[in-house]
Amino acid sequence: MDDTILILALLAAVGALVYLLLKPPPPKKRIPKPIHEKIKEKIPEPINCQLMLLLDTTHSMGGEIEKCQKNLMRLVGMINGMVKSPDGQEFIKLEIGFVPYKDKHKDGTCDQGHLEGFQTFTDDAQSVQKKIAACEASGGNDLPEDICGGVEKALEFAWKNDANAMKVICIMADDPCHGTQFNTHDDGFEFGMHDDFPEDSHLMVAALQKLVDNRVSLLLSKITDRTDKMSAEFKKFYEQNKPPKANGGFGISYKEFDLNRDLTDEKFTQQIFGTFAKLFQGNMTPEMQEKMKAMMGGLKDKMGGAKKKD
Repeated sequence: MDDTILILALLAAVGALVYLLLKPPPPKKRIPKPIHEKIKEKIPEPINCQLMLLLDTTHSMGGEIEKCQKNLMRLVGMINGMVKSPDGQEFIKLEIGFVPYKDKHKDGTCDQGHLEGFQTFTDDAQSVQKKIAACEASGGNDLPEDICGGVEKALEFAWKNDANAMKVICIMADDPCHGTQFNTHDDGFEFGMHDDFPEDSHLMVAALQKLVDNRVSLLLSKITDRTDKMSAEFKKFYEQNKPPKANGGFGISYKEFDLNRDLTDEKFTQQIFGTFAKLFQGNMTPEMQEKMKAMMGGLKDKMGGAKKKD
């Protein structure tokens, strides 16, 4: 009887030891994570974004260029201010560039300052803003301008060879490019315009082809109705020639928008986000849509935190 009790006692002791060894630890008290850590979990890797700004700086822009400069600098500052969380975690790996363009002449020369004062891709937003602020409206010959030259200059810069990158050129212009496919040359005095280079349409078509080959989306900021024909041709070219979406990456598109109106900061911000949403609507694979959704969720959290702080 004593041996039986001893054996039972030993078994009980072993069982208790096994229970203690296998017993799960008590749950730790959950401490809410700071908002930027939640954002970091949502966005494991930043989205590469390259934004190239092209600005018409000819004499005809004299009444508009100051407003355009102000809005472009605000755009650069706004986007740059939203790409990082409070601890420096990047939502977007942003690079911005800038090309001011004017016009070319029949004798082979160009306006002084044409394609000068540009900024190659950089993550230094202030350097881009300084280049924009330094521009002056001057030059210009016939009404069409050398937009093609501006696009070709922008294409010389270091664009990422990555289907997952968001690549955009934004053109601000009050007049179209050279070539009768894109302007109203000799369409009559009231609506027509003289073009010193009416046969240059093929040059603009070639530049557009390079854009779609490099998966670069195109935005045109409308200032006057004189760019309507060009805008329609740009849109048609993109619809007919844009490449299929790469797996997990962005598609490309052409959109027209208005960056040149007197808007409050809030309306300006809403318009820019709305334009970019339209630009990529229907042009993202499901994988990229999820990544963008996470990124926008993080941005909203950040903006909401900033409002509470205020």
